[in-house]
Amino acid sequence: MLRGDAVNLISKAMTEMEITTIGQLSLWRVKQMNKDTVCDLLYEALRYLEEFTGVVSSDYKVASNSVKYQMLERQETIIKLQSELLACKNEQLESLQTSVKSSVGESVKAEFLSYSSVLQANRAEPQKPVSTEMIKTVVQTVVQEEDRSKNLIIFGLPEQNNEELNKEVCEVLQTIGEKPRIEACRIGKQRSEKNIRPVKVTAACSTVISQILAKSRCLRSSEKFKTVFISPDRSPEQRAKQRELVKEIKTLVAEQPDKVHFIRNGSIISTDKTVK
Repeated sequence: MLRGDAVNLISKAMTEMEITTIGQLSLWRVKQMNKDTVCDLLYEALRYLEEFTGVVSSDYKVASNSVKYQMLERQETIIKLQSELLACKNEQLESLQTSVKSSVGESVKAEFLSYSSVLQANRAEPQKPVSTEMIKTVVQTVVQEEDRSKNLIIFGLPEQNNEELNKEVCEVLQTIGEKPRIEACRIGKQRSEKNIRPVKVTAACSTVISQILAKSRCLRSSEKFKTVFISPDRSPEQRAKQRELVKEIKTLVAEQPDKVHFIRNGSIISTDKTVK
């Protein structure tokens, strides 16, 4: 409505000045107009401006309120999404805890089954009741095995005073393309300066350790770390078995030099050497 009033007002002024386009407007033509006509036009223009200003102010208030409402809606949406994200994280944490409990429970069950099979194989002997100490031993064994799966041992890494062990271990692992978050410490007593103590490395999970062990052979091609050896964190029984396997391999190397001998999954494997 106001737009039509403005058009009519401009048309009326152009008619009074005898012009057809705005480009023809000049101060001279305005001075030639009748003073009463000019006053009427000014009055109508002022009324138009007053009404137009009121409409603009009203539209501004409506737009401002609309923007505020939209901002509140978006804030509510963001809060809702944050709540859903927290709920999702809680569900994932509960699922992880359930998986860990289930894994430990299955391991304990497997240990008890192994004890049961031994007892059944020796039925002639009088069976003893399962004691509390036996249960504690089984659970302790399972927990220790779970902990060892997150560790590995590094042999041959030079030892120095005030060494930054974590940094040095990370450099070794980066050589084989791994950059995990780890904690490292020397194990055993330092008997002499020539004696290099092994390094125990702990990672966040057993999957990281498995990836490192799978790539450990790549250190042989490194000029700096070719004398460094990475091994799983074995129990005393596993270490004793490993020593026996190493002795057996040394014997096989002497007796069968035309073959390659190595240890895999607790067994010795021998293959023919490839002729280049």
